[in-house]
Amino acid sequence: MPNHLLQLLEQERVAIINADFPKIDALAEQKTVLFEQAVLRFKSKEALAEIQRSLRRNEALLLAAIEGVSAARVRLNAIREVRENLRVYDKTGHISQMESRTPDLSKRS
Repeated sequence: MPNHLLQLLEQERVAIINADFPKIDALAEQKTVLFEQAVLRFKSKEALAEIQRSLRRNEALLLAAIEGVSAARVRLNAIREVRENLRVYDKTGHISQMESRTPDLSKRS
């Protein structure tokens, strides 16, 4: 049983590293079931310690992924804000808002 849980945690680690969020979500239910079974069945401190290390490792990876996504969202919002509300100084020294033009996107073959 701990081997199944450890294998699942390894799959989760790989999914986190690859930003495969649908797979992480799909593994969550299986992980919960296997974890509950492992805690009830195994009294070995070593086996539980190994599971705990894997859980902590994956938790740290998930937190880093969340921070990365949050930082990217902040950056994209800043870029969007500049694009939509670009303010510059005009000839008289006053702040003026530039008109924003949406670039035409074309698909090239």
